Amino acid sequence: MHQSQSIARLPRQRAASTKVWLGALLVSTAFLAAAPITSLAASSDGMHDAICNGDLNAVKRLLARGASVNQKMKGGGYPRELAAYCYGGQPRIADYLLKRGADVNKHGRDYSVLMWALRSAEGDPNDSMRKIVVKLLDRGAKIRYQDPPTGRPPLMLAASNGDKPIEDRML
Repeated sequence: MHQSQSIARLPRQRAASTKVWLGALLVSTAFLAAAPITSLAASSDGMHDAICNGDLNAVKRLLARGASVNQKMKGGGYPRELAAYCYGGQPRIADYLLKRGADVNKHGRDYSVLMWALRSAEGDPNDSMRKIVVKLLDRGAKIRYQDPPTGRPPLMLAASNGDKPIEDRML
């Protein structure tokens, strides 16, 4: 075969290999799209990532596919606990989890859900994480809980925020 003939065939060979590669990509993408996320939900990595990325739609998808709002995650915490503190809190996700029946007193770390929310909240009544604190209190979050390593109760966190109305609710 002459060199110019082999060069002329090169685009057709690349096109054929590109079609095979694209076909394989489409098949694997279709498989992944059709695959249930229950394995992700069960491992809780998907829920953890969705919450920390502030991706409410991903949280909704995971819950729709079998994840639980009260499911313990890999790191030992629970979804609403993570929503209360991850990167300063994810109030939209925390609110959604509460509406879906998240247990406000179930937690896996030393801090309670209320304590994590208080850490993420500001004293401003319009702060969205502070509104989650109010919702947690309305739903019966334990105010007498003490962090085992330090002995601090939620009231101390509210006081450190300078949030007198929340402090008064706890007294």
